[in-house]
Amino acid sequence: MYILSFLNISSPLMQVLAPLIMLILPFLFIKFLGMPVTIESYIKMLKSVLKDNTMIKMIVSKIVLNFLIPLKIASFVLKFGII
Repeated sequence: MYILSFLNISSPLMQVLAPLIMLILPFLFIKFLGMPVTIESYIKMLKSVLKDNTMIKMIVSKIVLNFLIPLKIASFVLKFGII
């Protein structure tokens, strides 16, 4: 019961810390693999860590739905003069 209460109370804190952890993980992976830490290797590792992250996928899909689709509709309307 105490464990469930702790998880319930600490859930907002975990949600705040999750993005920070996702930025630190590639650095730790690079260090663990013994590779030299450069911007290029960090960005490459960051992409591989974040590519299957559901939060990133949700943000990208929101950008597509909120920006690109209305942009395509507007270009279609301007192209064919529907209004």
